[in-house]
Amino acid sequence: MTTDTQVPRPAGGRPEWARRLTGIEGLRGLAALAVLVYHVQRNLNRSSADVWPLGEVSFLSHGLTLFFTLSGFLLFRPFVAALLDGREHFGTARYLLNRVIRIFPAYIVVLLFSSIVLQVAYLPRPVDGQSAEFGRLDAGDTLLNAVLLQGYFPRTVRSGLEVAWTLGVEVAFYVLMPLLAFGAAWLARRFVHPLVGSILPAAFFAALGIAGKVWMLSSEVGMDGSEKLSFEWGANWTTVVARSILVHGDLFAYGMIAAIIFIYAESGRISLKRLNRWRWAAALVGVGALVLATTDMTGPFSSSLVAIASAAVLLLAATPRSAGHPGWAGRLFSSRGLGWFGLVSFSIYLWHLPVIRFMQVHGLALPDTLPGFVGNLAIVFVVTIALSALTYYFVEAQALKLKKRKTPTPKPSSAADGETSGLGSADTGPR
Repeated sequence: MTTDTQVPRPAGGRPEWARRLTGIEGLRGLAALAVLVYHVQRNLNRSSADVWPLGEVSFLSHGLTLFFTLSGFLLFRPFVAALLDGREHFGTARYLLNRVIRIFPAYIVVLLFSSIVLQVAYLPRPVDGQSAEFGRLDAGDTLLNAVLLQGYFPRTVRSGLEVAWTLGVEVAFYVLMPLLAFGAAWLARRFVHPLVGSILPAAFFAALGIAGKVWMLSSEVGMDGSEKLSFEWGANWTTVVARSILVHGDLFAYGMIAAIIFIYAESGRISLKRLNRWRWAAALVGVGALVLATTDMTGPFSSSLVAIASAAVLLLAATPRSAGHPGWAGRLFSSRGLGWFGLVSFSIYLWHLPVIRFMQVHGLALPDTLPGFVGNLAIVFVVTIALSALTYYFVEAQALKLKKRKTPTPKPSSAADGETSGLGSADTGPR
């Protein structure tokens, strides 16, 4: 039985607010649109950055950071629930199959269409410093990209779809996180409290990403701008590391920590009064982290600070302000329009750069002026949204039907059931 000091939870089930995950789709939609706007300015209208406040558009690249943090939050939740309940089986095989179904069908369709039809795939660079070229991938490079292994080789690290290196980071997280959860569960059964066990995987990813960023920061001491660009984005082994989980792991960790707090609230272990105090603390930490991230002194840690702010927003959006009532963040990000963009966000993320490259290659981009930026943004937006809707409804949604429907169970969600990720839209519940 719940009391008025507890977070409401139906007997034997999850509270309605926990099943609904208010605002998550809206956040995903905002992240995808932010990355689109950033890439339009960077690739088609760089001079617009000289116009206030469009100089701040570069900060929208952190839409990717939000994606990573969302993945940590959404995918770790069921593992945390299993850890705290003392369950030994996580449904990992089904979880991994669902990840494959969620990511690869749409990705492969967009990759093949961009390479074979549009011929705007980013071509491998055999030599570091070689200018970017776009065209059609050969069979070997297509296969390497199709299985998301291109990021492990200097020649191909940026090839194919230019955003695909981030999918490689996601896949590394998908594989490592269950392994760490198994280890944490083993420790929790024998040596440590389940809460400590649930924190250990997040601590691992945090340490991994922070160590990677320290390596980047120390390695770039004394480098000029072009040297740093080559170090982080060239055709070399340092780029392979810089575009990997070794540097970006902590961005998932902050979402995982938010997932632990969320599951504690969902299970009724945290009272509403305490949860509201944590919500206020999260808001303050998030604002502080976001302010610091906008300064020039944070270097590679700016993404860490944005991830902390993103985790705070996740908690504010997903947890209730009072019994059955979402807070302001939940209401803000749960609008129907934003929710639809969240639904097709993965396709938006995949399509927008091929659209931009097609405009560049065929001379279709408007001039590098302020009106040109507005016009290019409108063109890329409309074309990308149209392609994304087609890909979602005819590829993603059809692939999701391959998932077996979960049978009702009194237990909280298993790791295999109802999971989503930052780079894929939610695939449970009514539409």
